[in-house]
Amino acid sequence: MSDIICEACGAANPPGTQFCTECDAYFGWSQTAAPARPATPSGMSTTTPVTPATAADASRVIAPTVEADQTALTLDPEVAVPMSLHMYNPSPVVDGYVVQIPTAPSWLRVTHEEIRLLPRSDAMVPVTFGLADGPVPEAQTVSVDLLICSLTDEHKSTPARVELTVPRFGRPVTVTAHPSMIRLLDENEGKAQLALDNSASNYPQTVSLTATEPEGVVRFDVTPARCTVEAGATATATLAFAMPELDHGATTERRLAITATSDDEHTETSVTVTQQRSQAPEHVPVTLRLEPSVMRVKDFAMADLLLVVDNRRGTQDRTLTVGGRDPEGRVSFTFPTSRIDVAAGRIATMRLTVEAEPPEIGKDVSYPFSVLANDEVEEAETTGTLTLSRSPAAITTAALRLHPSKISVRNTSTGHSRLIVDNAGSDQWLTVYLAGSDPEAAARVTVRPASVQVPPRQSVWAETTITANPPDAGESAERQLSFTATDGRGTVTCEGTFAQRTSDWMPVARVVLTLLGALVAAAGALSPWTRIPEHFFGVDRLGVAIPDDLDGELRQLFATQPPARVVVLVLAAAMALGVFARSGKTTQTAAIAMAAGFVGYMVFLATTTTGIVVGGVAYGAVLVVVGAVSGFLGGLCIRRR
Repeated sequence: MSDIICEACGAANPPGTQFCTECDAYFGWSQTAAPARPATPSGMSTTTPVTPATAADASRVIAPTVEADQTALTLDPEVAVPMSLHMYNPSPVVDGYVVQIPTAPSWLRVTHEEIRLLPRSDAMVPVTFGLADGPVPEAQTVSVDLLICSLTDEHKSTPARVELTVPRFGRPVTVTAHPSMIRLLDENEGKAQLALDNSASNYPQTVSLTATEPEGVVRFDVTPARCTVEAGATATATLAFAMPELDHGATTERRLAITATSDDEHTETSVTVTQQRSQAPEHVPVTLRLEPSVMRVKDFAMADLLLVVDNRRGTQDRTLTVGGRDPEGRVSFTFPTSRIDVAAGRIATMRLTVEAEPPEIGKDVSYPFSVLANDEVEEAETTGTLTLSRSPAAITTAALRLHPSKISVRNTSTGHSRLIVDNAGSDQWLTVYLAGSDPEAAARVTVRPASVQVPPRQSVWAETTITANPPDAGESAERQLSFTATDGRGTVTCEGTFAQRTSDWMPVARVVLTLLGALVAAAGALSPWTRIPEHFFGVDRLGVAIPDDLDGELRQLFATQPPARVVVLVLAAAMALGVFARSGKTTQTAAIAMAAGFVGYMVFLATTTTGIVVGGVAYGAVLVVVGAVSGFLGGLCIRRR
């Protein structure tokens, strides 16, 4: 294309220029109107078929002045709603404009024609608002911010706000019942689901549900009776109804009308109910039985049993009144409740307790009785037997034992034992008082504790202490003991023996003292008799010639001391052998001879030598004397009878 020559100043301008670059003269534009165009969303700009403005034009652009002729519009779902924008171009250049909606709802559709204004000129620009294709939005009012942007400089824009209202439209909520036909056989109650549909409107509707029946004999319960269905949504409710009971063999059909009311508008649906009752069943009586029917109770006055009510052959539920009967009036009955329910074709059970007067001890007795169950139609009965028995008195089966039965003691006056009360043969507790005695009254018997309680099938024991004077030494004595256990109605006894023995220590003392004296004396015979070592001459010098180098005293000791020691040893042996004699004379004679002879010999030495006078008596002399005394005492330990 060739350059455009300005008619005002003659300057050459590039093709497509609308204003002269030298004098700003307007070159004109196409007279053909552009088709309507939708407003662009936020961040978008729409290009025009004209040549873009130059950089010089953009620098002189000023944001337009915009004023809407309406600030609130009510949208129509069928057609778009128009409004006008009074726009003024304060720029020195011709400028085009586009309407943008930065936060446009997804359901909104806005269109307008191409907008172009001469410098410093204004115009009324039509803009239409409509609903986009697709689901109708929910009824609401929103504020929409319009942004009128320059096409030359998109940063130059002017905002405008319009309040848009989506009106309510659509049909009332519809109600349908599922199932719409119900058949009741031998039943009086039923249910149906109610479906509430608000998909044909764009606003929530609150619906009240009611149900009616022409005769007014049906009871209804709608849950919930009032609910809110959101726009374009559905909800459910439950219809429960109770029909009047029919006679056997009767059939009826009823139409139930359900009404949904919202904003004075009503929609209805119906449910057809066919009710039928079977022919009256044949009456079959119930049967009763007791488990167990015969009860045997020992040492107790009552028993629990199970009443079984059998309605398996019956076709009707039964409610029966239960009770007991005793021909003699001696049995009492305890039921947890006076009535029992048993369904058709079922079995019901009930626990009950029967009680009667117990028999005498050791006897038994039987009580026949009956249990009855009746309603307005019939009475059923079953029988049972209660047998009570009482065990013999515990004292009659109890046993009394002394353990050990023979109490043997030595060298003491007291003995101990256990007195056992055995209740293994009874199922009853046994309380008894215990006592013991000696028929000769020579022993004292003590039982602790004096009273015991014995559990059934068990045994307990008490400690007994027997005290009596012991017999003489070497003698023994036995005393018969008697023990009793009584509960005040009966008595059990047992016998025992208390054996005492006193040891005879005389023979032992004889042997011990005699042998001990002999050993001590023999030891003394082999030990020094004086404290001067040179004066000791043992038995080994017996028969040995007297040495010539000994003086007078030593020669005398050498000659007499060994024989004296031999004599002491012989007498010690005689004293020891005297143990085997029946009497103690041999031991006593040997002991006296030993003591007298030894003392005499020592006196002789004291008068003829200086050893004893100067040195004194040594331990050997003491042992000889002590041995003689011990042997003499052993000889005295002979019991004379």
